[in-house]
Amino acid sequence: MTLSPEREKMPSGDPAAPVVAIAMKGVKKQFLDRDDNAVDVIKDISLDIYHQKFISIVGPSGCGKTTMFNIIAGLLPSTAGEIQVFEPYYAMPGKGRVGYMLQKDLLFPWRTILDNVCLGLEISEMPKKERHERAMTYLDKYGLGDFAYAYPSTLSGGDASTRGVDPHAGYRS
Repeated sequence: MTLSPEREKMPSGDPAAPVVAIAMKGVKKQFLDRDDNAVDVIKDISLDIYHQKFISIVGPSGCGKTTMFNIIAGLLPSTAGEIQVFEPYYAMPGKGRVGYMLQKDLLFPWRTILDNVCLGLEISEMPKKERHERAMTYLDKYGLGDFAYAYPSTLSGGDASTRGVDPHAGYRS
């Protein structure tokens, strides 16, 4: 897999032209089964994701959706193909710079909502004051600012997931 921060077409001089934020070209992922046989999980995925656009990846269980997100986020290497994440919107290459919300919330029950949202920034050694300010921006944006010092068990499932408590939120700009 190649992670490259720029492509010669990014962005075009036309202000109306859509800007590609993430491009996948011929991405493939194989895993080995118990007998060391290659099993194709993703075959030849090519996709452009445009800046500030919402997309949905839909498919049956086991078709490779999560694997694809893990490859984009730098958590898994692809077997083949190229992924480009473009500046100035996203800071790549480098692991941990693209975040996404997993299928189920994975909040640590012993950490407050604020501390859960700050986790990625804490790991990246951002100063506490700065990471708390950034996280509060997101909590306020999604109507959870009043719950910043509460623990996950005090939030309903809907508050935790549909209103956007996302431990990766601090990575977005």
